[in-house]
Amino acid sequence: SDSIIMTVDYDTVPPKHLSTVAFKNGQPPTPFGKGEDAKYKNGDEIRIVSKWDTRGYIVTADFSAIDSQLTKEVTALDNGDGIYTLQHKINPDNKASDGMKTIRITAVDAAANKTVIDAILLELDNTPPKIISVRPVEPVPPFIKGGLGGIYKNGDLIALTVTCDSADYEVSADFSNVDSTYALKSEAITNNGDKNYTIKY
Repeated sequence: SDSIIMTVDYDTVPPKHLSTVAFKNGQPPTPFGKGEDAKYKNGDEIRIVSKWDTRGYIVTADFSAIDSQLTKEVTALDNGDGIYTLQHKINPDNKASDGMKTIRITAVDAAANKTVIDAILLELDNTPPKIISVRPVEPVPPFIKGGLGGIYKNGDLIALTVTCDSADYEVSADFSNVDSTYALKSEAITNNGDKNYTIKY
């Protein structure tokens, strides 16, 4: 009688995760839960590069924590070298609340061994900055009667203290209405670290 010998690859080892980084709108990578670049808003594109121990896995990511409009997981592009790329643009109609969001990644090999990890932490922030007050720095210049602005002449230094609801903003000012020679970002801005910002021009 004839006989057939079959070789079976018995694999019970799940995929091994090595590292994951995120890019926002083409910016440099963001380490796990670190840095201002970890903040996203509706309409931003998230690009995640996830490194595993080999190629050939089916890698997917669940972005539903940061995008309420997402109904299915996103499948990664296998770059062929153990690196998998995932991309997702946050829906403009996203209703997810602001806060830290965990992006969960799943990798499955040919033998259906599965690894699920909380790969990266990103912050959703759709709340615009709030300016609480703007006031001149001492000594206070003469004020226009009935108004909020000070009286200045050519050559004077304008120094303002801007109070916001956070110490983590990038603050700028536009003085083109008071100086026809004003150049963008020529003002000096200091973050005082206490939600107060000093602007001098």
